[in-house]
Amino acid sequence: MEVRSDGKGTLLVDPGCARALALRGLDSYSALMRFRGDGPAREKPARRIVRLVLPGAPAAAGARPGAFFLKQHIRGSLREALGDLLGGRMPRSAARREWEAIGALRAAGVRTMSPVALGEARRLPWLGGSFILTAEVGGVRLEDWIRSFRGNFREKRCILSSLAGCARAMHGAGLTHRDFYLCHIFLLPASAGGGPALIDLQRVRRGRARLARRAVKDIAALNYSAPSPAVTRADRMRFLLAYLGLRTLDAAGRRFAVRVAGKTERIRRHDMKKQARAAAAAPGEGE
Repeated sequence: MEVRSDGKGTLLVDPGCARALALRGLDSYSALMRFRGDGPAREKPARRIVRLVLPGAPAAAGARPGAFFLKQHIRGSLREALGDLLGGRMPRSAARREWEAIGALRAAGVRTMSPVALGEARRLPWLGGSFILTAEVGGVRLEDWIRSFRGNFREKRCILSSLAGCARAMHGAGLTHRDFYLCHIFLLPASAGGGPALIDLQRVRRGRARLARRAVKDIAALNYSAPSPAVTRADRMRFLLAYLGLRTLDAAGRRFAVRVAGKTERIRRHDMKKQARAAAAAPGEGE
């Protein structure tokens, strides 16, 4: 990785994409932090995700050539910084946390995004603006694939097995996603080796403390986001057995299943309350 600095911040960039960024005038922290995208943006109060086209830049396997995504964090989180300090770590920017999560997942054998550039503010980087640039992940969202499922049961079983292996490898490495929903999992094309790839890693947590509890929450989130009847009860049991590495549920497996079911229900109730609040806050017809 090449390191570049300007008056506002520091840029860490993959040399293979450095020239393509320079040709577009996006080879500095300030330029990429100001960039508003090559199409519609997805915006939240503290971050923005924009598409970036870099002709001539190398593409990730199975993705469109030159397609990248830039996630800009407008400001850092004091809560996350305090959490780092209380955990005995130096505070990190939001982009740095995702950058490190990508590396940790890849080291665990989990497919995920390809990192291209990291930008952090020069002063107090954990509280200032930061960004991460990643190559587009090829394939289709697993959420969309499941909803359009048309009866290839052998393929579905293979995907369930691969997804269970992905979750087991992630948790086995002491990592939890914390947003482990089908919409954050891509099914890679055969040209890229197939199987699942994880995205949206800004909330990934590392560490063995309370890992079992967080793993239950990950599996429950996945269970909640899997739509019925496209995902059957038998599918869910097949996934659970593959995740636990069992042929039939033993006593420990049944306890885990009960915990997952309870957490799934709590996620469902929380989501319903959230939707009700949003509906109540929305202006009525004719207003």
